[in-house]
Amino acid sequence: GGTSSSFSSGFESPDPPLTWSNTVDTTGGGISNVGGICCGLTGPELGIRTGETEHTGSGSLMYSGAGPSTAASNVHAYLKFYDLSGSPLAIGTSKTLSYWIYPQSNATTPYVPAGSNNSTCVAIDLIFTDGSTLRDSGAVDENGNRIHPAYQCGHLTLDTWNHVTVNLATNNANKQISRILVGYDHPNSTGGYRGYIDDLSIS
Repeated sequence: GGTSSSFSSGFESPDPPLTWSNTVDTTGGGISNVGGICCGLTGPELGIRTGETEHTGSGSLMYSGAGPSTAASNVHAYLKFYDLSGSPLAIGTSKTLSYWIYPQSNATTPYVPAGSNNSTCVAIDLIFTDGSTLRDSGAVDENGNRIHPAYQCGHLTLDTWNHVTVNLATNNANKQISRILVGYDHPNSTGGYRGYIDDLSIS
C-alpha cells in the first residue's frame, strides 16, 4: 500500500526486475496489426538485452515488432513492463519523466525497411490509477511534441541516443502511476521497427 515518490531503472542489476516481458497491455492500449519482427516471433518484443546497445551500463530495454505487409489504418502495440499498482507513484506537482531512446534504421538492423522511420514512432506511456493514459493526456516532451508514440514519429534521430523528458505535472498533476508501457503507434504504415530504451526515471 501507500504511494512511492520516484522510480528509476537502467535495466541492469540492482535495478527493479521487469514485471513483464513481451506482454501486450490488453487494457492499456492493446495491439492491432503488429506481429513479430522476424525469425518465427509471434508478436512484438519488449525485454532486457545485455551487451547490445546501451546508453549507460550493460543493459537496455529492447523493443521490436512488425507492422503489416499492406498498410492498415490501425497499426499499434502497447506493451507493459513495470507494475507500480501495489505502491502507485504519485506525480504531485513536480515530477518529470526522463528516458533515452535509440530507434534503429535499416543501417543498424536488417529488419527495418530501408528509408523507414518506423522505429521513431515509439514512446514510454504511463497508465494512471484512474485508467487514463499519458499518451492521451495532451502532455508534450521538451520539444513540444506530444508524448504519444504516433506523435513522436519523425521527431527522434535514428541510430543514436535521444533524450526525452516530459513535465508530468503540467497535464497530469496529482495523478498516480499504475503501470509503465512502451507504445508503438504508426497508422498506415508497414514493416518492422526496433530499438532500445535506457536510463528511465520518474522523479
